[in-house]
Order: sequence, then structure tokens, then C-alpha cells
Amino acid sequence: MRIDGTLSQWNDNDNCGTIAPARGGPDVFVDLAAFAPHEHGHRPLLHERLNFELALDRNGNLRARGVRRPARFAMLARLRTAARPTPRRRKRFGQGAAILLLIASASYMLSAYLLTVSGQPPAPMEEVRQMPPNESPEGLYDDIRSAVASLY
Repeated sequence: MRIDGTLSQWNDNDNCGTIAPARGGPDVFVDLAAFAPHEHGHRPLLHERLNFELALDRNGNLRARGVRRPARFAMLARLRTAARPTPRRRKRFGQGAAILLLIASASYMLSAYLLTVSGQPPAPMEEVRQMPPNESPEGLYDDIRSAVASLY
């Protein structure tokens, strides 16, 4: 059965301390080896909430084993480490920025080339405003048909 508690004492020199159970009772001895394998590198903090199982040592004293930090704190720690930029992420960002810059410059050069090849400057706004409104009520596509017919 798992028990919740808080770390009441910790000795960095010996890598051991005591946990006070949340529901009361005597403090339970804990050492760094009792922590879950993925948490060995992280030093426990005083008054940190922990979850553990009880076990008896050779002398019959209570000991904590399988000590874990609650899931929400572990999740926050994972998010904090995931947010740090790594060299691989920096490299991907740089590659993405270079590709985006390459696409933007290629599209600009293509549009400039098409404008020079067409040979016709775009119509000024004044000429567009002076064009007569569509007066043909015959149909939607009549304007398009007449424009195409005038080209040929």
C-alpha cells in the first residue's frame, strides 16, 4: 500500500533523511536508493511531497522504498525540461528559417520575372475607375465571352 508524506529531514552528505507520513505516525527513514530509478539524479527537496511504500530493514526498522514524487510534479518537471531549447531544436529552427527564406526569395524573383516578361505594366487605378459599369442583363458569363471574343 502506498503512503503519502513530506520529506521532513535530508542530509546531503549521507544521502538519507526521514519522511513524515501525511496521516501521522513515526517518521520513516529514506535513502537515495529508495527513490524510483528515473529520479536518482534529482536531489529531494525539504518539505517535498512524496509517495512511498513501507518496508522493514534487517533490524526490523521501518524504511521507505519505491519513493516517487506525485505525478503532477513530475509532469511539471518534464514540461520544464522539454521547454529548454536543445542544440537539435535550434538546428531544426535554423533549417526551417532558411527554407522559409529560400521560398520567399524564389517567389519574389518569379513574380519579378513574370512582370518583366509580360511587357505590360499593370493598369493604373484611374483607368480602372473610368471603365463603364456592366450594363448587360443577359447573363453572368456574357461579359467574359465578349472579353474573350475581343482578344481574338
